[in-house]
Amino acid sequence: MYNKNDLIKIKNAIRKNIGKKITLVSKKNKKDNNIQKGSIISVYPSVFVVRFDIDSKNNFDKLTTYSYIDLLTKSIELFLCSCK
Repeated sequence: MYNKNDLIKIKNAIRKNIGKKITLVSKKNKKDNNIQKGSIISVYPSVFVVRFDIDSKNNFDKLTTYSYIDLLTKSIELFLCSCK
């Protein structure tokens, strides 16, 4: 069971890293993951917004929202990126 303090810690960590480059790993299924690079651009009470880098297939930035619960339940994982 998760407690409220865990969620507060996640929200604070996301808030501190607005604008920083990240690598986001989302779980497609048990054996397959989707790895993307981008940056956290804004936070809201229930969700945060990630702008993914332009890829070779699409010629535009992709914005996606995630809930803090996604991190808590490990549906997604975020890693700070040292890339430029």
